[in-house]
Amino acid sequence: MINIFEHLKKQVTLKHIKNAANRLLDMGLSTEEVASIIKIKRHSPRFDQSFDEFKAQIVEGNEIWHFEWRPEAFTGCGGYALIRNGAVIATLRTWVS
Repeated sequence: MINIFEHLKKQVTLKHIKNAANRLLDMGLSTEEVASIIKIKRHSPRFDQSFDEFKAQIVEGNEIWHFEWRPEAFTGCGGYALIRNGAVIATLRTWVS
């Protein structure tokens, strides 16, 4: 189990997360790579369901942060953490390797 607080990168909004290009940029892809992926990327019902479950837990005063954990090359995970009163309430993972 990782300590997500050690791996927070930047605070974001729900609009930021919902935008597929933002999620891909957060993963470290270049703008050119993102543009080519968006052209062929299909709609993801699985992500939409996870996003809706994450969003349903948000209450006023919460913060949403992008996190990324890479213990070694080509390993780790990343996504978004919902922070409430200094505790991680939920995570939305957007990649795992």
